[in-house]
This record gives sequence, structure tokens and C-alpha cells, in this order.
Amino acid sequence: MPDPSEAGLYALGPVILREAGHLPDLRPELLRHVIRGMWDCAGFVGPNAGGYPVASLIASVPTAHEIADVIERVVGRRWRARPLHGAFWVGVSGTACAPWLRYLYEDSTVRSERKLAQARCLLGSLADDPILTNL
Repeated sequence: MPDPSEAGLYALGPVILREAGHLPDLRPELLRHVIRGMWDCAGFVGPNAGGYPVASLIASVPTAHEIADVIERVVGRRWRARPLHGAFWVGVSGTACAPWLRYLYEDSTVRSERKLAQARCLLGSLADDPILTNL
């Protein structure tokens, strides 16, 4: 069992990415800390080249598919992990970014302030939403 603290779970994220491991079997409210650790370490949050909102990550095949499963539970839509140069791209785009980024960052205390600022900016471009001030 990994360290169950928010900081311990957050620190596990980059280790899983580096070692191409599997996500631990945790409740969603704990698993979000692990995934946020991955996103903050190696993820992308912002507009793509065409200006479309994207939150994505490059990961190993098993990790990407497991994250796609979590994304489906959070946003209610299946986002396929797609092959990209020997790894897999996984993420969300458009308005699906809002529930996903809220899942990752809402009420978090251990996080990258830079990624949090990017998430706030991206969410602000999607809607005038008072909950954004709480991220």
C-alpha cells in the first residue's frame, strides 16, 4: 500500500510514469492525487495549436489505458488512449476539460502552482464559472 497521505500519493505519480507502472487500486478521491502528480510532472494543460482546450499526458500503454478508464468515470465519456511514438497519449479536450481538471485540482494542497494556474486559465476560457475561484 502506498503512503496514503496526499503528498505520498502525489509523489507516486511521477514514479509510475518513469517506471511505466500501473495505477494503484485506490478510491477515486485518493487516486486523483496520484494522477495529479503525473499531470504536474509531465502533463499538458492549455490550448492546442488550433486554440482548442486540452489536458493531456504521454504515458506507457498500461498507464494510459488505466487513466482513460478514470477519465471515463469522471467526465462520463470514453477518451481512447492513442499511440504516439512508442507511448500513448491520453487526455481530454473541449468542455470535458472542466470536470477532469476539477477532479484533479479542486481542494488539493499538494500541486504544481504553474499547472494550477494553467488549469484556471483553461477553465476560465471555457465558462464564466464561480467555482473556478475555488481551484
